[in-house]
Amino acid sequence: MDADFSNLLMFAEVAASASPLLSNSITTPPNNNNHNKKRKPNDSNNNNNNKKMKKPVDYNMPCKKLTVKNPSPRGWIEAYLRLKATSLIWAMDKMLTSSDTDPHQNRLLFPTSLIGHTLLPALTPYERYNLERGVGIECITLDHKGQDWITRFSYWKSSGGYTLNGKWSCFVKGNGLRAGFHTVQVRTFRHGPQNLNLGFIVLFEENQEGQEKPKED
Repeated sequence: MDADFSNLLMFAEVAASASPLLSNSITTPPNNNNHNKKRKPNDSNNNNNNKKMKKPVDYNMPCKKLTVKNPSPRGWIEAYLRLKATSLIWAMDKMLTSSDTDPHQNRLLFPTSLIGHTLLPALTPYERYNLERGVGIECITLDHKGQDWITRFSYWKSSGGYTLNGKWSCFVKGNGLRAGFHTVQVRTFRHGPQNLNLGFIVLFEENQEGQEKPKED
């Protein structure tokens, strides 16, 4: 991780804790102390959000035109603040493999052994429930310019792998990412009503010459 990225990350964390726009803390979903019955996690906020959705996202639609004008390296920080986001958490750094950039596979694979200690413990009961039943978690992903991409965080029971898919192939194409040439730095955050919505920030940097190529997933 280079010094410039570290400084940007520190800036965002300080801004998130100091800005009056981001003063709202995360509201933990209510605990259900009745352990005698197995029930679907009750999260009224997520249920209300689902009712407001007119139709599910069509991930097969062509990639949208980029909407960020005059992009800057700090665009993701501006987007982070605009969303009134909180709880910036490091998830992983990964050199991209050919399967991560293959449009036919359309997914970024997370090392399960790593995110089991970083991302997964930060999920709400409702999110874990949706992962287990194969629905996934719809979320936005920001790139370094602050462009947002509609993605989905999913769990594949067949392989036991966690992936970021949805419009991931559009993210790869829009940012010109190449296997073995770029390393992505993935963070998660919270935004929206009661900060219950999950979001990702995926920054990237070019690998140095002579750096060992990644093993295929």
